[in-house]
Amino acid sequence: MMTFDRHDEGARDGARSDAPPQFAALRSLNENGVDVTGSESGVELTMMQLAVDAFRRAAEVLAGRAPLGVPATELCRHVVPPRAADETPRQYTERVNRMTERFRSLTESPGRERPR
Repeated sequence: MMTFDRHDEGARDGARSDAPPQFAALRSLNENGVDVTGSESGVELTMMQLAVDAFRRAAEVLAGRAPLGVPATELCRHVVPPRAADETPRQYTERVNRMTERFRSLTESPGRERPR
């Protein structure tokens, strides 16, 4: 798994960062517990990040609400599907997108009653 330096601590506190977009994708994937090998392109990192973000949103909708009192970073590590060691970025993205669509279809199912 590839890690990144936290030399830009100000960016975490809301300050503007001049880091390349792939750094933000790498940081997001790392925070979500997704393994990155370092051979991924910036486009692949972004593609994976977008899939993970959509998955998290769909999972929250399906659950009805985000759990309270659980740090988001810890919640993500338990919700986001892990990447297999032999899985390419495209394969991972496609698998996560399929899971996201399944969650969305379950949410939109007319027989599913939502608690109010």
